[in-house]
Amino acid sequence: MDDIPKRQLATSLKRQYIISQRSDKPTAWLRSLHLATEIPDDCHRYKHCQRITIQPPFRNSANVYTFRVYLPHTRNEAAQAARDNCPLFQIFTTGPPDDTKACSRRQLIRQIFSDTEWFWYHRSCSQVSERLRYLYKSMSRRPFIMLVDEVDFGVSLFNFGWASDWQGMASARQGDIAAGYAPWPIIRNGIAGSDEAYSAIQGWLKECNTSHRSNGSCQDRTTTFTPTRLIEIGFKENTYLPKLALNPKGPVSWCCLSYCWGGDQLVKTTTATIESRTKGIVFADLPKTLQDALIVTAKMGMQYIWIDCLCIIQDDPEDLAKELSTMSSIYKYADITISASSAHGVSNGFLQERTWQPVSTPFALPLQTSDSKTGTVQITDYNSYDFENQDPVHSRAWIFQEQILSARVVDFSSMMVRWHCATISRNNAGWPEPEPEVGDGLMSMFSALNIMGRQSQRGEESSSEYFWSWIVQEFSKRNLSFAGDKLLAVSAIAQELGERSKDQYLARMWKSNLLKTLLWMREAKSPMKRSRRYRAPSWSWASIDGEVDFPSRFAADDDDERRSRLVVQLVECHAKSENSLTPYGAVRSGSLKLKGKLRWAIWYYDAEELVLHDKFRDEITGTTRKDAFEDGWEENMADRCMDIWCLEVFEQTGMYASRGLLLTEVSTEPASSDGYHCFSRLGYFKLFLTKVSVLQGVEHRIVTII
Repeated sequence: MDDIPKRQLATSLKRQYIISQRSDKPTAWLRSLHLATEIPDDCHRYKHCQRITIQPPFRNSANVYTFRVYLPHTRNEAAQAARDNCPLFQIFTTGPPDDTKACSRRQLIRQIFSDTEWFWYHRSCSQVSERLRYLYKSMSRRPFIMLVDEVDFGVSLFNFGWASDWQGMASARQGDIAAGYAPWPIIRNGIAGSDEAYSAIQGWLKECNTSHRSNGSCQDRTTTFTPTRLIEIGFKENTYLPKLALNPKGPVSWCCLSYCWGGDQLVKTTTATIESRTKGIVFADLPKTLQDALIVTAKMGMQYIWIDCLCIIQDDPEDLAKELSTMSSIYKYADITISASSAHGVSNGFLQERTWQPVSTPFALPLQTSDSKTGTVQITDYNSYDFENQDPVHSRAWIFQEQILSARVVDFSSMMVRWHCATISRNNAGWPEPEPEVGDGLMSMFSALNIMGRQSQRGEESSSEYFWSWIVQEFSKRNLSFAGDKLLAVSAIAQELGERSKDQYLARMWKSNLLKTLLWMREAKSPMKRSRRYRAPSWSWASIDGEVDFPSRFAADDDDERRSRLVVQLVECHAKSENSLTPYGAVRSGSLKLKGKLRWAIWYYDAEELVLHDKFRDEITGTTRKDAFEDGWEENMADRCMDIWCLEVFEQTGMYASRGLLLTEVSTEPASSDGYHCFSRLGYFKLFLTKVSVLQGVEHRIVTII
């Protein structure tokens, strides 16, 4: 999920730019009047950009989603502003080659009808009509445009019709006339543990308890489940008196803490310390993050909190297995999960004053309303607000599972305090929050299941497959201190889905869509070495380290995927768990038996190229993606190759080439008396399109992948 909102904004802005070009006159929003307005002290305010004035259209304008601000600067003035270190014009004057000077009319006309796809791709001009508009703008002495989204005041920059990769968000001070147009308040650092923050949390909690749960939009927490151990918080003479409570009786409400360990825990429960923990824990001896968690719990009027390092016996493997098997219920039925998002480790704490800073200097621009009132907007690099990728908890795999399972999360981020439940998202900075959608960064499982249930009721295609593939992609991006935890750290999510769907779980794959999801692949980054310790069968994404994705994830938007035809057949599949107490946890072994077309090829594994020979041509090439860097391979040797077997999963149909798995035979002896051979997966392939598929007429055979 790390950059998705930015890409969506850019796509929307580019589309609306092309639409608006058809009706608006180029000079409609040109303003060069300098307005005397209050400018934030921490913003750039040089003379060059202060010549720009943003003038939004009337809010009730028909079909207006974006509007343009044509800058009064010539090319030479923009270049001088960039040399004077104006951050706005440094962005404007950075782009594809030859964008800093005007081309001749003849050169541009020649370009319009050329096939220089690279040239037009970077200018979002695929059609001749779009290229003609580009010609018109490129001949202008003043080609610089700011495109502003009227809904959320997102800002995109255009130079010669070329859309910059830079995206910004416009904010305004409270009380400024511009605040009526720019919905994003300016972020001001404050203390996360302030009375105002606690008041906001209590208000969100009350709203969820009284409104959301009564109408069924949020989870009804009615349950007989209680964790084996909880931290009970006592208070006497202005001192917190925590202790470990064993098997709490009766209906109990509790919080959970989601945080980064930051290494081994100095304070934890072991077989040697569990008895003393039940008598009492000295509050001052606890690390700062745990202290802050107890304070938040008490401020919300709750008595119990579950913290993994204190509520699980850390040196008892049986207790670890038992408690991990109940992880889903612990977080699902907790009243609330406290996310210490800004803390890098257990000793940092998360209630201190925030020190957030934008990634680059914001710039302030005048805004003039339709009735000639003036205000100021502050435009900040969009990446400054990407706190879900900047905060340390969002890089940890275990924490991802905890927050997905939680029905309600209070997120103490580096910028603000946020609230997430299945119905709403809120924050104490006054920022607009979108409604939850499947694939959101902090989407709870209950939110996703609610959405998928509503889709089913409306007769729409369920996004359950999308939800799991999103889970896998997000989880695989995150870090684990111990690689052996890869299967355990997502087991509770799998358990929750498995119990609801009754689907069979096979080494991190689901039987109902096993064949389609066999085509997972490593993201386009340098592959990691394959672990020598067995973790999962090679056909499972859990067998490798690093980020993975499913090409079929966006099938609804991709003709290539939608028109592909599945040709491999499932014969049988099984996976054996390492521990009977955790059937969704670590795997001891697994095998997959398939029937399909298998053909020999030569694979240049470092260059990731595939070569096949057939009667129609000397060689047929294809692209590949290796899963991992295998033992015995040499790096940076493009001519290194090996024999490989290609198992077709989707066949060539019409204009779409075949795709499948790259397999290597792990034994030259038959795997069984039936003559089945054993293979191991090494990667993914996609063949280039040919007149006749090179796999046409290949005999089907049964193979076993381990």
